[in-house]
Amino acid sequence: FYKIINSVQKFNGSAWENISGANTSTLNTGNLTINTKYRANVTSVDAVCGSGYSEPVTIAVKKSVL
Repeated sequence: FYKIINSVQKFNGSAWENISGANTSTLNTGNLTINTKYRANVTSVDAVCGSGYSEPVTIAVKKSVL
């Protein structure tokens, strides 16, 4: 099923917050310095299934070893 991305959120440590302008399948996070969780609010194209949140994904930041 195709989905429409309504919004993308990140977890700020205590709550989910919307990322302004983030409503596509591509997200530029910028430089991350800590592990960060993201999730998307999606709707099925035919809207029969309604909308809901994706499973969160964590972007893990690894410290470089020189």
